[in-house]
Amino acid sequence: TSRWRKMLGKICDLVFTVPLGTTFWGYSRFEPLIVGLSLPLCSHRPWKLRGTPMLARLEGQLRDLPPVAPEWGGDFLREFFLQARSLDRMPPSLVRGLLSAA
Repeated sequence: TSRWRKMLGKICDLVFTVPLGTTFWGYSRFEPLIVGLSLPLCSHRPWKLRGTPMLARLEGQLRDLPPVAPEWGGDFLREFFLQARSLDRMPPSLVRGLLSAA
């Protein structure tokens, strides 16, 4: 329902929909898969990735993928999580610059 999706969007940092017909979510499932991810806090400011250009870029990449793309979104998600994990090992000034840069 729309109320459930609205609540999911408030709780999660990233919400996206996997369309039917992907290699791992076939037409036999009858409905698209709604995925909500809550990301861990970063040890540097701004602490949360929600609302940063880094996360907005990922959302745009997932939204623009055609439904029949092989391994739908897996490469983008993997790259994002590797980048997010590396933020804790960077100097705070570099992290602020990366997360606030457009």
